[in-house]
Amino acid sequence: MKRCAISLALSGLAGSLLGAELSSQEIEFFENKIRPILAESCYECHNSVDKKKGDLSLDYRDALLESEVIVPGNPDESPLILAIRHH
Repeated sequence: MKRCAISLALSGLAGSLLGAELSSQEIEFFENKIRPILAESCYECHNSVDKKKGDLSLDYRDALLESEVIVPGNPDESPLILAIRHH
C-alpha cells in the first residue's frame, strides 16, 4: 500500500512539474507522506544548500525539472520511485 501511495503521489508531482496544477488533497498528501520520506532519506545528500550528490537536488522544483529522476506519466520507471522502493 505504501508503494502504491508513493507512486500516485509522484505521478501527481510529475504532472505538477510539467505545469499541471495539483489539487489541495494531492498537495496535502505530498506534504504529509512524501516530503517526510525525502527529508529523512534523501535530503542529507541531495540538497542545494551543502550537498548535491550525483548532481541531484531534491529540495526545489527546478532541480527536479533539470534531472531525469521522474518519468512523467510512468512512476514505475522513474529512478526516484525505484530508489524509494530500494530497487
